[in-house]
Formats: sequence, structure tokens, C-alpha cells
Amino acid sequence: MIDKQVKEAKGLEELTGQGIEMDEMWHYIQNKDDKCWVWLCICKVTKLIFGFVTGSRGYKTGKLLYQKLLSISGLITAFTIFYTDWWESYTRFIPPHQHYQGKDQTYTMEGYNSNFRDDLQRFTRKTKAYSKSKDLLDNTLSIYIHSHNEKKLSKLRLLKG
Repeated sequence: MIDKQVKEAKGLEELTGQGIEMDEMWHYIQNKDDKCWVWLCICKVTKLIFGFVTGSRGYKTGKLLYQKLLSISGLITAFTIFYTDWWESYTRFIPPHQHYQGKDQTYTMEGYNSNFRDDLQRFTRKTKAYSKSKDLLDNTLSIYIHSHNEKKLSKLRLLKG
């Protein structure tokens, strides 16, 4: 679903691929002892969410997201810069010449993490709502991101004419 939206945005190459912000945020599955990390990436220019994965906060989960991005043909070029915070896992899968670390360039993604927590009750830190399974969490995120990307794409289509 999201891949199809990103492929449509590829028609806007001059806007995409100029920079991708990546970040991770925690969430609970069933109870507070079972943390699940949501890794997200967003285009700095178009604000389209290019993908997400859920799992641990470790290298393997982050690399899955990176590989998802690479599988979308033409999205990542040798000139694409990945902007991340200082979490050490990023350095293990993003090539150094394409990697910029610092909070000063991840403000879009941090803002979107806040939007997730505001818009989806299950992401609120103190709540009775929570995800009952990882599959339900993935489905919720897919629907939310699809809706977000459709709104952004409709604006981009108008700009493109």
C-alpha cells in the first residue's frame, strides 16, 4: 500500500530522494513490559512517509527498514542523505558518505512521532488503549500512513499540475 504511494511520488524525483529522515519510537504490546519499537522514515521535502517496520531497537530492525527503501527502485541514489539521531545502530547499515547524524536535521520526524501519539490513542504514553498484537499495530500504522500519504500526494499532484 505505502510502496505504491512512494512509487507514484517517484514521478516527482526532483522532490524526493534529496533527504530522508529516520527515527524510532517505542510503543507497548499488551503491557508495559513488552516494548515494541516503530522505525519510520520520511522524505524531508515532500513529507511522505516512505516506510516503517516494527520490532526491536536493534540493528536488524533498522536494517529491515533500510532494505525496504532500497527495494523501491530509483528511490535511493548515491546522493541521498539519511538524517538520523545518534543511535549507534544507524552507523551499521547506512553508508558513512550518505549519513548525517544530529538532532538538528531530524525535526520533521520528531514532529511526526508527536503526531502519531496525538492522533492514535494507542500511542499515547498514559492510556488504557494499547496494541494487543504486533499485527494490529502494523495494520493501524499502515492505515494511518496511507491516509497521511494520500493527503500529501493530493497536494503534490496539484503542484505538479
